[in-house]
Amino acid sequence: MKAEGLRRILIIKKVDNKAKGEYECDCGTDVTKASMNIEARIIKIMRPLFGVEIFEDETARFEVDISETDVHPQWKLNGETLLPSPVSYFFCI
Repeated sequence: MKAEGLRRILIIKKVDNKAKGEYECDCGTDVTKASMNIEARIIKIMRPLFGVEIFEDETARFEVDISETDVHPQWKLNGETLLPSPVSYFFCI
C-alpha cells in the first residue's frame, strides 16, 4: 500500500487464487469496490520435442519452443524432474 498525493494505491505482487475476490477502499464516509478474477495462463508448446538416436558418450540435445518467454518448464526423464547442473543449460540425471 502506498500514497502519492491524493491517490492511494494497493499493489498485489505474484497474484495467486487466494487473492481472488472483492476489494474495497473505505474512507469512512465513502467506499469504492472492485472485484478481481484470475484466469489461468494458457502456455502452449509451439514446437514439440523430437526423439534422437545417438551413440554412447555423445551429447543429446532436446529443444522446444513455447508461447511465453517468462516460463521455465520442468524437464523430466521417465516422470522424474531433472535438476539443473552447475552449468545452467545442462541437466543432471
